[in-house]
Amino acid sequence: MKAMILAAGYGSRLGHISQRTPKCLVSVGGKTMLEIVIGRLVKAGVTEVVINLHHLANIVEEYIRSQNNFGITVHLSHETSLLGTGGGIKNARHLLDGTESFFVHNADVYSEIDLMALRHRHELSQALVTLAVIDRQNSRPLLFTQSGLLCGHENQRAGTSVVFGSDPHPTPRAFTGIQIISPRFFRFLDHHEGEFSSITPFLEAAEQGEQVLSFDVSGSFWAGVDTPERLEELRALLERNHH
Repeated sequence: MKAMILAAGYGSRLGHISQRTPKCLVSVGGKTMLEIVIGRLVKAGVTEVVINLHHLANIVEEYIRSQNNFGITVHLSHETSLLGTGGGIKNARHLLDGTESFFVHNADVYSEIDLMALRHRHELSQALVTLAVIDRQNSRPLLFTQSGLLCGHENQRAGTSVVFGSDPHPTPRAFTGIQIISPRFFRFLDHHEGEFSSITPFLEAAEQGEQVLSFDVSGSFWAGVDTPERLEELRALLERNHH
């Protein structure tokens, strides 16, 4: 099984940390985020990984070489300018396309989500996309029907929302940055160009009747390490748990 790790971004919210260190090489618990994410994906049956690169790409490349590609097949997808989550996936199509679904995992997300369970949920449903989501405060939640189908999106900062379908009380959930995507999804990327978020084609596909499913992982530990404060919180927590 293949996976894509989204690691191209500047990690600008990390401030001075990400000026010299790519966000995927920030360390927690004595390991880099990239090593942690790859290790978890491998446990879920992944044997081939695509990593998109832009900011400090040469440092990431050298690191991957120094780790002997973590003992798996690693492909690099270079972006001359940042393409966002959707654009990044589209740009790597030639490395991901085929008959099998693939994981997509943000490089700055630490989690103890059961990736095998996510994979089983996706394979049983044969959904277009299965999104790992969590019940937490979020200013841009995705909205799901009672049966777990994507039916909208809210942006509380901008005061906008998109809702479709007949469910009168959709459930808001925060997206974890972890998902499984069927190669059928690529056709929903065809008319998008340049930099764009994958959320846009997820919504378009769902509105056209495709199954974009939630996999609720609210009981699992999850942390985004996108700010210095969150990074320190996670380091302190792992330190405590280790002792």
